[in-house]
Amino acid sequence: MFFYRCLPLLSRMLTVFICLTVGGPAAAAVLKIQAINQQSRPVENAVITATPLFSKAETVKQTKVIDQINKEYIPRVVIISKGSSVKFPNKDNIRHHVYSFSKAKQFELPLYKGSTAPPVEFNRAGTVTLGCNIHDWMRGYVYISETPFTALTDSKGRASIKDLTEETYRVDIWHPRLKTALISREIKLQQDSIETIKIRLQLKQLIKKRKKSKPRYTPSG
Repeated sequence: MFFYRCLPLLSRMLTVFICLTVGGPAAAAVLKIQAINQQSRPVENAVITATPLFSKAETVKQTKVIDQINKEYIPRVVIISKGSSVKFPNKDNIRHHVYSFSKAKQFELPLYKGSTAPPVEFNRAGTVTLGCNIHDWMRGYVYISETPFTALTDSKGRASIKDLTEETYRVDIWHPRLKTALISREIKLQQDSIETIKIRLQLKQLIKKRKKSKPRYTPSG
């Protein structure tokens, strides 16, 4: 008798369980980018950001590192969220003087070696160009984003942004040598979709090159 009284309750519980199991969490969308230049060659270190137009995505503050190795900034391009910090350790056996005159962040880290320089906080969205007062060919870039959905193209010009919801996004592409400030386009992503964008970037010529080391003088005879 008790079993038959409980049948309606058991039926409702079973229905709820089936709905949760079948429905499950919505599968996220993926955005893939292929960046090429005027000669159809892959473009490395292009920044890709996807900003949702009808919802807000929260960013998380981070601390990233740009090393100074063999008189170069490594990595050359770093993406961070607004309010994050970057450390600039100097792993060379000589001193460097890191600086930026960019609108998004102006700062100087006077001559130093090792990891004595304090981290630099970036509170304004935009791009920051890094230089060195001692070695003028040294260039690095910090891209400060207001969206958590970002990626950097690899040596094959490819990048992927995962965990995107069903939404319309503004996709921005930036590169240090891009002839325009940004390339932007809108794309609507569906649940559980994989969208691929192939984009051709018009890049400026690389002007400032690293100086070659002078050969040491060897006396004859």
